[in-house]
This record gives sequence, structure tokens and C-alpha cells, in this order.
Amino acid sequence: MTEKTEQVETEAKLKAEQEQLETKLRNERTNLRRLFTVSANVFDEIHRKVYLEKDIHVQYNKINEKAERLFKVDEKIKDLIDFTDEEYDTSESYRDRFTEIRVIYEKYYNQKNETSSVVSNKCTPDNLQLSKLRLKEYDLMPRSWVEFWGQFRRIDEDESIRVEDKFQYLLSSLKSNTKACDIVESYPPSKENYSKVIEHLKSRFGRKDLLIEVYIRDLLALVNSKTNIKLSDLYDKLGSYLCALKRLGVTTSNYAAMLYPVVESCLPVEILKAWDRYKLNREVKEDSILTKEKVLENLMCFLRHEVEGEEHRVLAETAFGNGMKRKDTQTKGHTDP
Repeated sequence: MTEKTEQVETEAKLKAEQEQLETKLRNERTNLRRLFTVSANVFDEIHRKVYLEKDIHVQYNKINEKAERLFKVDEKIKDLIDFTDEEYDTSESYRDRFTEIRVIYEKYYNQKNETSSVVSNKCTPDNLQLSKLRLKEYDLMPRSWVEFWGQFRRIDEDESIRVEDKFQYLLSSLKSNTKACDIVESYPPSKENYSKVIEHLKSRFGRKDLLIEVYIRDLLALVNSKTNIKLSDLYDKLGSYLCALKRLGVTTSNYAAMLYPVVESCLPVEILKAWDRYKLNREVKEDSILTKEKVLENLMCFLRHEVEGEEHRVLAETAFGNGMKRKDTQTKGHTDP
């Protein structure tokens, strides 16, 4: 037997072994895909029945285990042969299906478990039932961008979350049939497109100049409001708008000269008079620049004290008002001839 003949036989033997291994892996993958599909369908059925929540955790772990095995077999087959487009698309469809299931599980069930574990050393399931934590859905507009990004930014910056999953979380954070949702859905959900979608949303709804204008207009709307508003509600709204502006980089040191007269114009006449007395009583010799930087902060501090004082007065009247009236009535009864 020549050396060339031996080489041919060896190659034929290796090819036969490779084909045998490929057949074995393909059969294993077929069975795993079947089992995965069955488990995924059961998961969907349990997800629609809220009262079977305990079963959802068991079913998810089954799916997770089968998905890991399936994806490992896929990688082994990929090492043996070159995937066709059809092979690749089919393989990716199972990964996408698992991603959808994982997002549903983490959104509706897993967060509740994490919260429960924090308090498990203090409270038992018998005396405390925690509500499910869900991502709030937004109809994105410039006015709601700050709140939306405050929620989603933690997901965006979390390096432990796959980019493909972040794409699904983004969709879960937006209301259906809205402009923002249409924008996101116009991009194919892929790792490469995720950063493009985020930049598109930022340029459309999160432009700093536009957001600053929105909150300044809200402040002006308070000035022009013809309706009477409670001081506590006014303070809360002012605080909310100023906090949003601060998060956008609009600090009192840069914009106090503009914001202060706007905020001051929102106040009722009686509060303005009290504010003038407050300034006179607390007047100190300070550098004029420092005073300008602090003036808006001092005004908000004054309003906070006024709101707290009003709350104390209401509490006192509620707690003792009836008793005082009864005492006055009894006193009159004894003194009248």
C-alpha cells in the first residue's frame, strides 16, 4: 500500500467521522429545538395566567437550560461546516425567541424576586406581598424625556446587559403606536443599530436647548396662570421645574439673574410681601456676586419654610380645633348671666 493510498484512506475516514459527528449533532439539535419550542409555548401559556406565577420561574429555568444546550450545539455545528443563510437565520430565530422570553421574565417577574430578597431577612411572604416592578412606558415628548432617560439610562449604561437585550428593553419602555416607538421599530433590532436608535431619540426628543426652553415656558405659564394655586402645589411645581433644569446643566450660578425674577413673579402678593420682610430681616454684608448666586436658593428655602409652617398650622387646627371650640362654648356658658 502506497503512502498516497494511505493518505486517501485517512482523509476518507476523517470525513466519514466528521459526517457522523455532524449527523449526531444535527439530530441532537433537532430534538433540542423541539424541546425548546415546547417549553417556550408552556412559558407563554403560564405568562397569560397571573395566578400561576410560581410555575413561571420553574419554566424559565427549564427554557434557560435548554437554550444553553441548544446554542452550544449550534456553535459545534458551526465549527464543522459553513452555515448557509437559511441555517444562520434559523439559528438566530431561536436566539431571538429566547431573548424575547428573557425580557418578559426579567420585566414582569425577576425584578420582584430581587426586591423580595432584599427584605427577606425582615419580612416573610406571609405578611408582605410586594407588587411587581415594571418599566414605565412613555409616550416620548421633550417634556417627558428627562424622566424617561432617568429610568432607561441605568439599562443603557449597564455593561452586563447584552446590547440586543437593551434594544428589547427600549421597546418595552415606549408606548405602542407613538412616534418614539415608530422610530425605534424602524430600525432592525441588532447590536449595530442600538446606538443609532439612542442617538436618533436623543436628537429628536432630548436636545438640551429644546428641553431648557420647555421648562422655562412651564415657569412662565405659572406666572401667567389666572387660577389660584395652593402655595404647597406652587412650591412643588417650582422645585420640579428647577430640578429638571439643574439636571440639564442650568445652574443658579449661570442663570439666577434670569430665573429669579420669573420664579418671584409666580408668587401671590401676600407671599411676596413676606419674602420682602424675610430678606430685610436676614440681610447680610456679602459679596454681590455671591448674593446673586444664592438669591434663588434663598427664595426656595423661604418657600419651603412657608409650606412647612402652613402644614403645621393645618395639623394644629385639625388636631385641636374641635376641642378649642368646645372649651370656648363651655366658658361662655359659665360667664353668661
